[in-house]
Amino acid sequence: MTDTKIHLHENVTEVSVASPATPDVLVWNGSAWVNESAPIEQRAVAIVLAGTLTTGVKPPRIQYPFTSGSIKFTSIMASIATASTGADVQATVRRSALTVGSVTITAGSYAGSTSSITQEYWSAGYYLDVNVTQVGSTVAGSDLCIQIIGDGIGLTKRRVT
Repeated sequence: MTDTKIHLHENVTEVSVASPATPDVLVWNGSAWVNESAPIEQRAVAIVLAGTLTTGVKPPRIQYPFTSGSIKFTSIMASIATASTGADVQATVRRSALTVGSVTITAGSYAGSTSSITQEYWSAGYYLDVNVTQVGSTVAGSDLCIQIIGDGIGLTKRRVT
């Protein structure tokens, strides 16, 4: 953490400082900064592509649904209703066109997962989508469901008006 000076008014009784990249929260207890854990809530985002799979970037784009905080991705799970034959199903989850992670469902199988994540954080201003890169060669897989699992840090629900 970088050094930051905070000037307090004499009537301030509590100040919290949080880093969006970590779940650490420093709270001033009146005489010293105390490290407290920010609330972490596990979250899953699901993207469903109904029907027979084709290659390419698929809608929908999922916008970040919270007004603050971030989600740190930890894994991606995928399943299909119809197994592909001849070749695997491969899909890449993207955060605003940058690869979050790729998942493979082996031909003849119905599920796959990965914990190899490259773009770890999702926050306001970013969207998620899926790029299907391979669907099977003899029979294409169908009804793909991708779940992106992560830890929510300091989330505030978006107000719907």
